[in-house]
Amino acid sequence: GIPASPWMEGKALPVDDADAAGRGFERVLTEWDSELFGVSVHLRTITRDGYVCTTYLPGSVHDGSEGELYSLIDDPLQRVNRWNDPSLTSLQSDLIADLWDHQPPMKSPLPGVEAPV
Repeated sequence: GIPASPWMEGKALPVDDADAAGRGFERVLTEWDSELFGVSVHLRTITRDGYVCTTYLPGSVHDGSEGELYSLIDDPLQRVNRWNDPSLTSLQSDLIADLWDHQPPMKSPLPGVEAPV
């Protein structure tokens, strides 16, 4: 491959399951921050053990209590949000704790907005 640019964060993705296990890939963390036209939206996502869990941070649109929780086994197209499903409260709490326990340090200063998405 080509060398990573200085603005890139993260690690190279594993090439297969054995590579992932050998390198300690237990979860995938994703962040999305938007500050556009005075509207701030901040999302943090963990994908682990067949689930995708996204928490919405407080901003212009969300109060911090909202989120999304999907089973990739039962709902691979992520059509049924189970965030408020009482039977998954413990799993949701575990995923959110894991998400925050493994957040990388924030890069400062934050990169400037390059494209309005």
